[in-house]
Amino acid sequence: MEPTALYSKRTPPAGQPDGSRGFSLVEVLVSLLVLFILMLALMASAVLTMSSNVRDTVRDYGTTATQDVLNGLLSRRFDDPVLNPGTYTTSVQRRVGIKGGTSGASVYTYTTVYTITQPDPNFKCVQAVTTWIFNGQTNRNVATLVIKS
Repeated sequence: MEPTALYSKRTPPAGQPDGSRGFSLVEVLVSLLVLFILMLALMASAVLTMSSNVRDTVRDYGTTATQDVLNGLLSRRFDDPVLNPGTYTTSVQRRVGIKGGTSGASVYTYTTVYTITQPDPNFKCVQAVTTWIFNGQTNRNVATLVIKS
């Protein structure tokens, strides 16, 4: 009995002595086009993510600016002249950009206007409004604090 072959060898096409068949130029160009479209989609996604991260960081700094003012007032004694009723303004600047470098970083100014009122001799009310401009739009963070004597 003769052994049977598991595969049969084809005869190679003319001009290809080893029988291998390569990619045509059209197939290579189509695959490069698909790869290019996928890379564009990934780059757009990365830009959107970075923009969102910067927006969130700028907002976090705005919240921190408000909290810093309120914590500074809260650490004072009730009869401290800094807590006298009135309207006060403070500003702070923060640089927001890529960590570890200053290229591409932007400086944002956070302005906090806080109003102290004393509706009762035993209480003082502080309302703080921090504003900043991001992408041409004014943003604000509002917080209220009640201080008891």
